Amino acid sequence: MRTFETALWALFIIATLFAITAGVSPPFVLASGGLLSMLYFYTNICIVNNIGFNNTFKLSAYRDISVKKRILSIALGFLYSLSVVAMIFEVLRWPGAHFMLCFSLFFVLVTLFLFIARKNKGNNSDFYLGLIKRNGFFLVVFVLFIVLSQLIFKERFSDN
Repeated sequence: MRTFETALWALFIIATLFAITAGVSPPFVLASGGLLSMLYFYTNICIVNNIGFNNTFKLSAYRDISVKKRILSIALGFLYSLSVVAMIFEVLRWPGAHFMLCFSLFFVLVTLFLFIARKNKGNNSDFYLGLIKRNGFFLVVFVLFIVLSQLIFKERFSDN
């Protein structure tokens, strides 16, 4: 499942860069971003808890996961899905993009700090380390995305 996630991220980033720089048609951004968003929305509990695709529908794969981690995984799936949709909206210059991007960025930062605090309390679980890495990745992608899109769009649409 992680390989599929990585491939979708690569496609989404490439499509986004083409859309921002060359003005390539948005269906590539919509398709790759939509698939990535759906992946997080529907299967984040599997991705975060290292459950493979073959075990996704097996009840025994979820028995060792606490209810707290299940709820957290589902909530993070919603947050990650919203983050990808916000990036799609920003690339396509749709209304509400900045609000969704700022909202997502704020909650990614909040959850990142909460996971770091949880990890520093002595919880040596790989679960929180994986979430710190994932939220850090989202934070880096957000910052690069915001900076690059603003620089390129300002240059492309300036009145000079």
